[in-house]
Amino acid sequence: QRRVHGMSLKSISMGPIIVLVIFLAASAVEAYQTNGPVSYASHSANPSIIKDEVFIAKENGTQVEWRHIVLKGNNTQIGMAQAEIAQRDYGVKSLKIYADPVYGKARQTYMERNYPMMGERMKGIAMAYGLSPDNASFDTNTLPYDMVSLACSIIYFPPHTTANGHAITSRNLEWYMVPMDLYLNRTENANGNGTSTRNFLLEIYPDKGYSTLAIGTSDLNIVIDGLNSVGLGISLLVDEGMEPVLKMPLSGDRNSGIMSAQ
Repeated sequence: QRRVHGMSLKSISMGPIIVLVIFLAASAVEAYQTNGPVSYASHSANPSIIKDEVFIAKENGTQVEWRHIVLKGNNTQIGMAQAEIAQRDYGVKSLKIYADPVYGKARQTYMERNYPMMGERMKGIAMAYGLSPDNASFDTNTLPYDMVSLACSIIYFPPHTTANGHAITSRNLEWYMVPMDLYLNRTENANGNGTSTRNFLLEIYPDKGYSTLAIGTSDLNIVIDGLNSVGLGISLLVDEGMEPVLKMPLSGDRNSGIMSAQ
């Protein structure tokens, strides 16, 4: 956790794929030391945003951006804060639409019964976009940007196998570092952000539920790796056996519960 501030992601070409490897990037650290972190928290009127700063920017040869976000408050306030950051810093100007409001209502019912903290965050996201908290037409469960499908691998080292007696997880994330429109052949001249190039380290301190430290990319309401205050850790992987599920759009459409990436 302490070393994340000194880490970046760099692409290594391996045939038809790009492997993203976490490592110490001297140029990124140099950029940080030269320019310092860029803070946006002072520009926000939302008191739940304790920190929102870029500590590794895409400059001086680095290929990715790392943002450190710290949110504290009730879950509705945290959801609103996530949406405000998505709008301001990631250009998420609108939300995906459900194929029919019945799916949005079903998702709300599911969250109320099974994941009430997320249900409260969804209300905050709705409010940030000027929607009613019980809106069922727009998907307030996701905040996607630079969205892609992912492929990845992890290695878990139990405490008894490590020199310091602590559990260690190592992961890599494989994807093409080009804009999604280019990957989908929608255009040959895409100038947007490459996929998985705007990443974040997120700390959440809710009044209900567990405090959480998470690393994510491409959606501010989904994590790639996370650890909560009671020691439960998760890592997001792709199971090609879930192909029918993975063909479902990640936002809106007919999603009605916790999505596969959550």
